[in-house]
Amino acid sequence: MLHDEVARRDELLSEQERKMSAQVQTAVAAQTRAVAAQQDQAVFEAVRAAERRFAIELAHAVQAAEERVHGRAERERRHLVEQLSLTRQQLDELCAINPPES
Repeated sequence: MLHDEVARRDELLSEQERKMSAQVQTAVAAQTRAVAAQQDQAVFEAVRAAERRFAIELAHAVQAAEERVHGRAERERRHLVEQLSLTRQQLDELCAINPPES
């Protein structure tokens, strides 16, 4: 009788240990998933921040390239205007030396 009672209580304790172990495992798994989700979110936010920085840097690089192209075009335009002005001046000088016959 005492032996049966001890065996029954031992079985109840074993069952409680299994239930507690299962609860602990469930809690650990939930915590692991939560940590993984937080890490995933942190990685996602870091990638988004890097994408934003890259977009800003790219926009600055494009703007600088456009400014260089426009600057080069403006310098070429000024050079051509100067050449045209010099050519006109030379033509005027030639016409003054050798007037066209009418």
